Amino acid sequence: MTVEDGTERGSASAIEPILDSERVDRAPRQVVEKKPAYPLPARRTGREGSVLVEFVIDENGRVRDPVVLRVTGYPGFGPAVLEASRGWIFTPARHRDRTVAVRARKKVLFRIESG
Repeated sequence: MTVEDGTERGSASAIEPILDSERVDRAPRQVVEKKPAYPLPARRTGREGSVLVEFVIDENGRVRDPVVLRVTGYPGFGPAVLEASRGWIFTPARHRDRTVAVRARKKVLFRIESG
């Protein structure tokens, strides 16, 4: 089992004072990535898919308020990514010489390796 990822950037929230990750002087960079557990029923049946999750990276580089935006392949992939996201750590974004919270999106792919 492998989990691959790619980062996509989201838009700023109109409610929270959180910047769009593209509007900062230094974007966050992931330094710790906890891989999501591949759900056993999906593995047994050979199901693959992806999860698009949106979250806030706070001023300390921690993930807050993760929300699954889209799941393909197997519904259990979403909860697995939400659980894993609790262990993700990023370098904080910087804007005007201070750390700031930003909204970001990440696509996590679930693929079964043949071996």
